[in-house]
This record gives sequence, C-alpha cells and structure tokens, in this order.
Amino acid sequence: MDPKTNTAKACKCREGKLYQRILEASGISEAFQKKTFSNFVTKNEQIKTAKAMAIDYCRNFDAIRDTENNSIAFLGQVFTFHND
Repeated sequence: MDPKTNTAKACKCREGKLYQRILEASGISEAFQKKTFSNFVTKNEQIKTAKAMAIDYCRNFDAIRDTENNSIAFLGQVFTFHND
C-alpha cells in the first residue's frame, strides 16, 4: 500500500503463485519442467541439428515475435533408441 497515492500493488510472491498455478494447469510434469537445452542429450546428428534450430529460434524470438513467420514445428518419425 502506498499512502501517498492511496494505491496498492501486488506483492512479489503473487507473481510466483500465479506462475505456479499456470504450470499446474498446463499439465507439464515436474520432471519436464526441469528439462533444459543444456541437459538435453542429443543421440545423432539430426537431433543435434534440431536442438541447434530450437536454441536459435528461442534466442531470436523477440525479433520475429510480431511477424507472420513466428512459429516452429519439429515433425517426423519418432525413434526409440536402445542401448543394446
């Protein structure tokens, strides 16, 4: 509460609680919340290329945010790797 302006603003913890509610509603599990580019393991060259494209996309998103071509999709066959 600011007595000079007679206004109130939300406490910092409110933003954290809102963020937590959004995550819970998204259905993204706690395990997936811990996934990052730095801990994503690439198994072959195609996955390395896709990872590099995703990183580049995220780094440059602010520049393309308001353009018509502002999305990314990775499509194709899903492969299972075995350590046989």
